[in-house]
Amino acid sequence: MGFNSAVRHIKHHGKGALCEHLVVIAERDISNVELCSFASAGNFANVTFLDVKLVATDNSDEACADKLCETLLRADAKRINLIGIGGGASVALVLAREMSKSVRRMVIIDAESRSEPRLLIRLMDVCDKLVPMGMPFLFSFAGFDCRFFLHSLRMPVLILTSSHASNYCKEQSKYFHRKLPNSYLRELTEWGFLGDLFCSPELLRELASFFSIQVKMPQGRVSQNQVRGPKVASEGSA
Repeated sequence: MGFNSAVRHIKHHGKGALCEHLVVIAERDISNVELCSFASAGNFANVTFLDVKLVATDNSDEACADKLCETLLRADAKRINLIGIGGGASVALVLAREMSKSVRRMVIIDAESRSEPRLLIRLMDVCDKLVPMGMPFLFSFAGFDCRFFLHSLRMPVLILTSSHASNYCKEQSKYFHRKLPNSYLRELTEWGFLGDLFCSPELLRELASFFSIQVKMPQGRVSQNQVRGPKVASEGSA
């Protein structure tokens, strides 16, 4: 399956500028109704959806982000808001790095900075913390790893964890919250991959509140009171 067949563009009735795009990246198909619900939360006029599972297996997250970047540039998308779900969050993070001047806000749901490490990688992590020399060697073992560039993503980022997320994924969400300079961390109670509540009122409320945030704000952690929802502790490790 080629890349072009995995990308879907939708015109929405939102009153936002024509150059403002909502880009949704996921590992599962999302209906046009669901995508329009996302667009309504931010009043966007254009929606672009990338189904990661339809992309050929020889495309890495970086390759997917590169091709999606080209697609958005051709569509004259100058202001981009990202939603990355599950494995799609990896592509969203790379795209945010490559198009940092165009990405205004980003939402990542059940995201991981890298695949859950096995025992050998965990031992190498410990060694690297004691003697910081192992990262180049680690890259030869690991696949996707975004830890080294998270600090450079300065746009507001909403980190959401579903009720069905694994313990490792929940730990990763707290890690993202510590490393991303302007981030918010929330746990969803009504929404999960396994249910029929993909566009639950809780999720749409979180998106609507987050998309209303002004993007031009000082560097450093933004106020947690600007997004609704219970505070979540930020302890945890990668």
